[in-house]
Amino acid sequence: MKTIGVLFGVENSFPSALVEQINNRNPTGIQAEFVQTGAVNLNQAPRYAVILDRISHDIPFYRAFLKHAALNGTAVVNNPFWCSADDKFLNYALAARLGVAVPHTVLLPHKEYPNGTSEKSLRNLEFPLDWDSVLAAIGEHGFLKPIHGGGWHGNDTLWRTVHDLVDIALNYAAGGAPRPQPRPILTLVDAIVAGEDCGPLKPRPKPCGLLVWGEDPGMVDVTCATLMGFDWRRIPLLSHLCDAEARAFSSFRGDWEPADLVRRGGEQFAAPVGWAGAIEAERSRL
Repeated sequence: MKTIGVLFGVENSFPSALVEQINNRNPTGIQAEFVQTGAVNLNQAPRYAVILDRISHDIPFYRAFLKHAALNGTAVVNNPFWCSADDKFLNYALAARLGVAVPHTVLLPHKEYPNGTSEKSLRNLEFPLDWDSVLAAIGEHGFLKPIHGGGWHGNDTLWRTVHDLVDIALNYAAGGAPRPQPRPILTLVDAIVAGEDCGPLKPRPKPCGLLVWGEDPGMVDVTCATLMGFDWRRIPLLSHLCDAEARAFSSFRGDWEPADLVRRGGEQFAAPVGWAGAIEAERSRL
């Protein structure tokens, strides 16, 4: 019997669905399971014929385990040897070579000394940086994001993209010219049966019997977050609605306390893995 192992971290939806699908198809001589490993002996024979890796980029022990397994005949997807060369800057450069549209991007040095280093370790680094050339390359608008990492609470930078898209949809014509008046857009959220936990890929259905709509997308999102039992102040997409730049597309200023919504029917939703425990509202606030 050959075994396919799935190695993963905080996510629940994809690994469970993949193992379930493989085993439901009942292929001859093949089974799938979640990888289990402890201390790895140098002479240890591999247990898995194939390992699908979803987490070793964050766990050095897993990377070493996978490279040892690959050396001994296991087919590992994704390639654990690639991790040392994999970063967002290289990925953008490869995408540009392939003709994919990539935003203007500049690689910046560390903000702080890496562990075990000092200023003498960085004697080849220009200081101070030529910020004028950096800003000239990026343009008027830009944002910072880490060179490594995924999407979890505290590593959320997508809110800037969402805000820009809403601003464009409301205030600019197809050719890029500013509109004399904002385009009216109705935002409608169908929450008759909502979803919680591992949304949007594999949410758990949660009947709510609600429809939420309005012409201010920011207010609609704050309303929905509150109804779900989340604190909008802890969600960057919503907390940054209080920034001056957001006034172009939302009238929300943070001075509206929608506690009455919760008292009238809101209840606690389960947050996605990686966000659970970080965005729930304190019940004393409501």
